[in-house]
Amino acid sequence: MLSGFFVSQAADWQLALHLLQEVHASGVESNVISYNASISACEKNGLWQLSLVLLEEALQSQLEVTAVSFSAAIGACERAVVMQRAKAKGDDQKVMMDG
Repeated sequence: MLSGFFVSQAADWQLALHLLQEVHASGVESNVISYNASISACEKNGLWQLSLVLLEEALQSQLEVTAVSFSAAIGACERAVVMQRAKAKGDDQKVMMDG
């Protein structure tokens, strides 16, 4: 249960994933809290693909994923769409300014 605490405290998604891997390597069973924290770290950094991989891994591990699990993965996807739209809008404005 401590692993979830440490992962949730990680501001950096790479550290969160590293800690989740350490939990796996140590033979300690991961729990849904550990996965939720890692998925949330991905959400905060717009890593939608990785968040979906982690969600799938949690489901395949037969963990009882929660609304938090799905919400964080959905949030990562939403953030990626917003970032993509903002980039496209910025590209459009740049073209207009250059034109």
